[in-house]
Amino acid sequence: ALGAAITVLQGGKSPPPINFVGQREALRLLTHYVGDLHQPLHVGSVYLTDAGAPMDPATPQDARMHDNAGGNKILLKGWKLHATWDDVPGKTTTSLLAGAGATRARQVPATTGPIANWPATWASESIVSARSAFKGLKIERKAGDQWPATAEEPAYRQSREALQEAQIVKAGARLAQILTTLWP
Repeated sequence: ALGAAITVLQGGKSPPPINFVGQREALRLLTHYVGDLHQPLHVGSVYLTDAGAPMDPATPQDARMHDNAGGNKILLKGWKLHATWDDVPGKTTTSLLAGAGATRARQVPATTGPIANWPATWASESIVSARSAFKGLKIERKAGDQWPATAEEPAYRQSREALQEAQIVKAGARLAQILTTLWP
């Protein structure tokens, strides 16, 4: 979808199955998708046994049975893990908007290669970052269709907030890189 948005913003047609109405819609969704691509639980997941241990599914059916929907079926303190990662702390937002975000974004190395390859490069990087979302969790036995989890605090929260902040900075820098490449 990111590639399709870039294509439309370059004046091309949206490749199927994506069908952006025009450049305004492509731009709006481009900004959304760049942010999503840098959110670790939007691109990474872990498959779990009923006992809560990580596993490698052997078949597509196995994958469906042991998928936790990007952390939506893992409950940490009664919250979906995915929602915990989506919820950016106010102090992080305030700090980044007060100028620290722009300063740090200028330090993010530019992505090299053709613009069409950038989304895949960033997704691969985010998948590696997603491992941190599960590190430090103790995932319990499945209850119904959810896995309760606990984390050693405050270490897990501090690690999550640091990664969230780093990913937001990268997303901002990379959105700026796309926009300045499309419209120098």
